[in-house]
Amino acid sequence: MNDEFRYDQFGLEQKIAKPVSEDIKKVKQSDLALPDSYIVLGMVRTGDDACFDQVIEVSAVKYKEGKKTDCFSELICPEDYYLVSSDEMERKEDYCIVDGGPVQYVQRRFTKETGITNQMLYHAQSANNVSVRLQEFLGEEVLLGDGIGLQLTFLNKSSEISFENKYIELMKLAKRARKETYAISIWDLAILYELPYGNSKRAEQICELTNQVYQRVRGDLIEAFGGKEQFEQAMRPITTVYPEYVDSQEEGEHPFYNKVCVFTGTLTKMVRSNAMRLVRNCGGITGTSVTRKTHYLILGNKEYEKRLQGNKSSKLRRAEGLVREGAALHIISEDTFYELVGLNLD
Repeated sequence: MNDEFRYDQFGLEQKIAKPVSEDIKKVKQSDLALPDSYIVLGMVRTGDDACFDQVIEVSAVKYKEGKKTDCFSELICPEDYYLVSSDEMERKEDYCIVDGGPVQYVQRRFTKETGITNQMLYHAQSANNVSVRLQEFLGEEVLLGDGIGLQLTFLNKSSEISFENKYIELMKLAKRARKETYAISIWDLAILYELPYGNSKRAEQICELTNQVYQRVRGDLIEAFGGKEQFEQAMRPITTVYPEYVDSQEEGEHPFYNKVCVFTGTLTKMVRSNAMRLVRNCGGITGTSVTRKTHYLILGNKEYEKRLQGNKSSKLRRAEGLVREGAALHIISEDTFYELVGLNLD
């Protein structure tokens, strides 16, 4: 394969050993579960573009009930590198000789941030060799990580190995646990949960921080849903848990038939998308805001309990105001909703 070159965002000429591939191997969709045993995957990359950037370090740490039981960690020698001209050599503190010429796998700013030098990468193994050993370590265990779908895409792209483990995307769990957060990375979540993480951004340290965050998120979800099993059942697709309701259409006399239904608050026994699917299967209409056209406002069980304590959401206050004005609007609990659609979830 002929080498190709590009100029990166800093105007530096970069050798690209692997041009954009049209057949980057696909990875599986993430699950929403709370496993007791899992492997946290972490890596250091030169960037976030799976077609141009590369993995330079990968770590996988096995955990059981939050305790570390085993670890795999390796540096990876990249196929791409930056060319160093002879007049620049005196200004470069760290470079390697590849094919008779001076090159840099990573620039000085990257080494300063991670502590990974060009000499360390020069002596590291290839992505394919590391991937073979990593696959043996992973086996068929469930993987967990921050941006793990992208991590697996990088691994699949950089080697001949295809990683097909089931995996759990930590950020998706975090958004279920802390809907008010705008966190977009593991570092944001660490700040949210007030977890110390220091200045190191090496792969193994990323794994350790990811596990700490997962344990906090897991605790929040178990408390919110009343248990691990309850959360996992609520996250399963309706086609898996309640197949008899997927294609059925209730008769026109069903209470929800041609009625606008709005949900508010976290449902404790089912994800909202599944509940909305049930409404539509009964011939109902789902809405997102309370208006004069709303017929049912369905409160999550915890939201209903808050109502009894006088703590009301904006949707609930709006609905109660419409009822006082004479609107034909019913305010019901999550459990009553399940009874109306004929589901026994006890």
